[in-house]
Amino acid sequence: MQTPAFLAQFQDNKIMIAVTAFFLARTISTNIAATGAFEISVDGELIWSKLERGRVPSWNEIAALLSEKGVKV
Repeated sequence: MQTPAFLAQFQDNKIMIAVTAFFLARTISTNIAATGAFEISVDGELIWSKLERGRVPSWNEIAALLSEKGVKV
């Protein structure tokens, strides 16, 4: 099976991955601060709600929740 072109570009340019992750994280954090809502769903099932729990999950909590639902992290 052939590697998709976008994935091959990421493999060839690891700095691009770091920069993309940085800006994606900033965009997500800005959105969370603006709306006050943050929810994570897997296959339509809500697995985290900031409104219910009163806080944003840590990266470790997100990874654990996704792993519990069979999402490879």
